[in-house]
Amino acid sequence: MSTNIYWMYENKMENVDRLRPAHAVLSGGTADTYDFDLNTQYKGTCARGTHSLYVYFNGTGIHCDTVVLVSNPSMVGTFAVWWGTRLLGGWSGANCAIHPSGTTLLTWIGTVVYVKCFAFRWHLDVRNDATANELFLGKRLELSSNPLYPFHKEEINDVTVGETTKGVRHSYHNFDRRSWYFQYEGISDSDKESVESMVDYCEGSYKPLWFTLDPNTPEETEFVRFSTDIFNFEEIVSGYWRVDLPLEQEL
Repeated sequence: MSTNIYWMYENKMENVDRLRPAHAVLSGGTADTYDFDLNTQYKGTCARGTHSLYVYFNGTGIHCDTVVLVSNPSMVGTFAVWWGTRLLGGWSGANCAIHPSGTTLLTWIGTVVYVKCFAFRWHLDVRNDATANELFLGKRLELSSNPLYPFHKEEINDVTVGETTKGVRHSYHNFDRRSWYFQYEGISDSDKESVESMVDYCEGSYKPLWFTLDPNTPEETEFVRFSTDIFNFEEIVSGYWRVDLPLEQEL
């Protein structure tokens, strides 16, 4: 891996004061962009291949440097996030190609601190609907070290097998779910505090979060939950800690 794992857990979309699409919504409301459900979908019309969704916040400021978009894999084009207002000298922003896997990771250097407004923009090569099954807007957490490698990874294939009264068997594929088990060995006091903040925010397994194994491969950005509510931090030597983070894919 070229860099350390990105963790994204505090989604500022939860604190949105108002969402306003630039064009009429065909199906799926704006709340579907941040409802922790990959099976619901915001869908907006694209006038001449472009659609904008404006996001307004109240309060003292928004800190963010990362956006994750989950959308239809059939969308081809560019996704952008902009921030600012014309009253303060115009807009600034970042953009990237929409990833064919359906999961697009957009990051930039430096933290945006802003009070008022963001704009998500879809620029599609083919006239189509702009979609968002889930949007993350916030700060990424990058610990000073990676977990022990190779880390444990599993995939569960859930199949139900039924049998008729005449002995004929039928199998039904229910779902596939991946899981990961990260073992951090010797993280610093400050990293331990960061992990504790992440676990506390997620309330154990209650709230989902995102992680990216390698920022250079956006398809490795996963929507997950912790698979336990109990986390043990063991101090190996003074100021250095061991912690295990078990995760399950959110479907």
